[in-house]
Amino acid sequence: MVLRKPSRSVEGVQSGRLFGRPVAYKGVFFLGCFLAVILATLFANRPWLIQEADHLVYDTMLRTMQREPPSSNVVIVDIDEKSLKSLGQWPWSRYLMTELVTAVSMYHPAALGVDMMLSEQDRTSLLRIREDLQRELNVSVPLESVPPEYLDNDYLLANALRDSPAILGVWFSFEAQENGNSTPCADSSANVVYVRDSETTPLPNLPPATAMKCPIPQLASAVHTTGFLNSLPDSDGRIRRIPLLISMDDRTYPSLALATIMRVRDTRDVFVKVSEAGIESVQVGDCRIPTDQSGNMLLRFSGPGLHFAHVSASDAIGGADLSILKDRIVLIGTSATALKDVQYTPFERAVSGVELHALAIDMMMREEFLHSPSWEQGAQWIVALILGILVAAGVARLSLVWCAVWCIGTGCLSWVGSQWMLANWGVFLSPVPAISVLVGNFLLLTVLRFWHEERRVMRSAKALAVAQSYAINSLTSLAETRDPETGRHIVRTQLYVQLLVRRLAQENAYRNLLTPQVVELMPRCAPLHDIGKVGVPDRILQKPGKLSEDEYDQMKKHTLFGYEALRKAQDSSHVREELPFLRMACEIALTHHERWDGTGYPNGLHEDGIPISGRIMALADVYDALTSKRCYKEGFSHARAVEILTEGRGTHFDPHIVDAFLAEGRNFEQIAKEYADT
Repeated sequence: MVLRKPSRSVEGVQSGRLFGRPVAYKGVFFLGCFLAVILATLFANRPWLIQEADHLVYDTMLRTMQREPPSSNVVIVDIDEKSLKSLGQWPWSRYLMTELVTAVSMYHPAALGVDMMLSEQDRTSLLRIREDLQRELNVSVPLESVPPEYLDNDYLLANALRDSPAILGVWFSFEAQENGNSTPCADSSANVVYVRDSETTPLPNLPPATAMKCPIPQLASAVHTTGFLNSLPDSDGRIRRIPLLISMDDRTYPSLALATIMRVRDTRDVFVKVSEAGIESVQVGDCRIPTDQSGNMLLRFSGPGLHFAHVSASDAIGGADLSILKDRIVLIGTSATALKDVQYTPFERAVSGVELHALAIDMMMREEFLHSPSWEQGAQWIVALILGILVAAGVARLSLVWCAVWCIGTGCLSWVGSQWMLANWGVFLSPVPAISVLVGNFLLLTVLRFWHEERRVMRSAKALAVAQSYAINSLTSLAETRDPETGRHIVRTQLYVQLLVRRLAQENAYRNLLTPQVVELMPRCAPLHDIGKVGVPDRILQKPGKLSEDEYDQMKKHTLFGYEALRKAQDSSHVREELPFLRMACEIALTHHERWDGTGYPNGLHEDGIPISGRIMALADVYDALTSKRCYKEGFSHARAVEILTEGRGTHFDPHIVDAFLAEGRNFEQIAKEYADT
């Protein structure tokens, strides 16, 4: 007969493998792809936890970028602690504000942004004071000798603003109950032109305001335009971006920073590039500002301690040299703690709000932007999906260690790629969704793979136990062929051992010794107790009469024969760790004829020196020998066997094991009858 090697396809079917891996891992791969789609869709839509992680990643990347100090494009005239100390507490008289604006305007700045709202009349004006006295005290104060221009401080400030390139601040509210004007400020909206990809491209949804706080009309009519002061803190309360446009009543209004650039470029036109994803950019003149899809501009912070040039308002009013302001963009704001114009940024716990407007203006002047493109979400979904599929392939094809190494490397590569894009292109494409899918898919599939491996190991263990049982039965059957009169002795003794070990395991004294593993192993090892009889000559093993002394000595060697055979099986297995099954089988084969008082064989062990398995097997073996019929004797009754075993308590047998036998006596009798030899 010619034997041929089976074909590869047959081998694959027989071994349960596909492309070199178990067939089950094909299911792992497809399940991983399905999970990758779900996770990529979930994380690309920015749930709260992903948003928080995005903030941390962005802040970390921003800190590692090369930072340059702010340029000299913008100078801040600061109402600081020094100014409040020398000129008095806030709010200042509009007369002081007039002096400040006049002092700044003398140096011809390119634009003058006022980072404050002047939405109420100055109550320190002489006209307001006279009205209050007349109303509250019925006192009339004559002011005929006072020049008209000094009667109203708001009038003075309006004239100063009219002679300067000033932009005043406004504030939008988004809650209907908040105090504000439902009508817009005069001439404050921008002429917005939407540049769309096609006629079907929808117009963007700008933040819709419900109310607007404006400067008093007297001041609003004196300036070129106004700009809103609203900021846009993220969920953690830190400012990372500012809105450029806000809508209200079908009109669109610019931020203070954007309005200042419009003043510098001498235009009211704003071109908004719109795609299907949302806003892509805002353009004023030749300055194109990339934004996110909601029209927000990311701020490129210079870092802690790097601030714009500041001039104290008290120095400006006091006549200090302000030549630094010439042709610069000047912002009037406050850093005084008491005025609470405080914002939190990724770099510093608190900066003045005017610093944020200065930063946005400086970025527009230098055209150095950071932005999250409108295609960011789609790109993140694609990258996350690809990484998720690659993880699924890795878990299905590689070892878990190599797959973990590959995942870590891929995650680091995603981070480095995102950092490189931010540093070189100014594009922030967050790696968080991709890394989240990478980690999530790896963990889920690893758990699935472990579960599958556990099931496979359990099936293998069951198959091994069955094979082990077959091997034991084969060995014991071989022993029975040498000593056919033993009949069903092996089955009965195995069941007796099982009764005894379970009973003893319930007692506190044996609970630590008879662990669940021992309780399971001992009955399985019991059939091998007489395996050594295969080494006893037939003339002795099958002798019908009483054995002579020499023959009995030969018979007693079956304990050593069995022990040696099982020990050699252990040694030939080439397994370094001791196998519990073979160790216990060796104990039972060697010691099941030892006696509690030390008169047994082969080693004359006594009491606790005899392994618990040997002590239990000894009682089970003797009980079966007493109750079974042999060619040289009749079987004793269960009652007589109980008497004999009780007499051997403390001499032949362990007293505790005899007590366990007595407790299980009815079950012993039932087994003896049910499995009696025929």
